[in-house]
Amino acid sequence: MAAFTNLAISTNTSGANELVAATAGKSARVRGLVLVSANTVTVTIKSGATALSGAMTLTAGEALVLPIHDRRAWFATAAGEALVLTLGGAVQVSGALIYTQDLRCRF
Repeated sequence: MAAFTNLAISTNTSGANELVAATAGKSARVRGLVLVSANTVTVTIKSGATALSGAMTLTAGEALVLPIHDRRAWFATAAGEALVLTLGGAVQVSGALIYTQDLRCRF
């Protein structure tokens, strides 16, 4: 298994926000995630332009928590695609991402 990587999240840009850059032949696999917004906003997790989640509504100050899971990924990008957080508005969203990058896309 690939090593876990921790990434701080802080963005207020409406639309696509690249969290993990595309790497040829590798899949980014979300192992844990925490998101908190300053106001109500929708967020969608994507593999490049393809939605991996539906639009999830964050309410000001309430956290979305996907606890760390070492055996299964919450989400996985297609090989060679970026992991993207899409915001439905220009609202501050902060948090943390724990992920791995692997040559195979398996859950």
